[in-house]
Amino acid sequence: MQQKHSLIYILIVLFISCTEINFSDSTIPTETENIEMQNPTASIKSEECNCYKGVGSSETDVPILTYSFTNGKSISICGYHIEDYKNYHVSEFNVFDCSTGSSLTEYDAMTHCEIKTRNDTVIIQLLENLPIGENWEWKLVQIAEQYITSSNYGLSISELKVNINALKIDSEKQIAFLKSIQSEQGFQGNWEDELGLLEVLSLTGNEEAWKILKNYEDFKGIQTDGAMAEQWYNAVATVEWLTEK
Repeated sequence: MQQKHSLIYILIVLFISCTEINFSDSTIPTETENIEMQNPTASIKSEECNCYKGVGSSETDVPILTYSFTNGKSISICGYHIEDYKNYHVSEFNVFDCSTGSSLTEYDAMTHCEIKTRNDTVIIQLLENLPIGENWEWKLVQIAEQYITSSNYGLSISELKVNINALKIDSEKQIAFLKSIQSEQGFQGNWEDELGLLEVLSLTGNEEAWKILKNYEDFKGIQTDGAMAEQWYNAVATVEWLTEK
């Protein structure tokens, strides 16, 4: 089962300063610059920069990685390291100021982030798992990012801002999928893929898909619960956040 982000509403309340997204030709434009990213390296020894009590972190933990800025300030990232990926993918983690032990930002257990660096800046990329492959395979897509950089003798932390990679879904595939959905038939087949596809199409600006998604229980004639309800709520919340619906 694909992991969804059940606490997206908390991110909306605490972190979000959304940028405007205009839809055309079933594509979401990206604000990502055409620049080279680097994978971070542990630039200071773990015993010099520790973990502290926080989300996914305790004082006895060893940092997933540490990073030292040009002004001498350092941070530690402590939490769960998702080791299935080549680069630094993390979940349920805190970012700490090494000199004070204070938390700079935190992400819950239902988030999936990748850590990168560029020009004396640590970039936290928030990822979403969506069925966007040629045959609707699920793939990670960047939907937002947050920056930590040096500022004089301190650190500057940005808000979490929407910055989604472009999604391009063939119009014929969209039509075929929507025709395949049978209303008032209950939850048959793979409801996880169905909800994921409705979310993707809604993000590309397909109003028919969005109407079905936000009224999914009425459309299917059955009340959701458990994992299905969680995925549905999160899909609706994600679309509302990223598209300002």
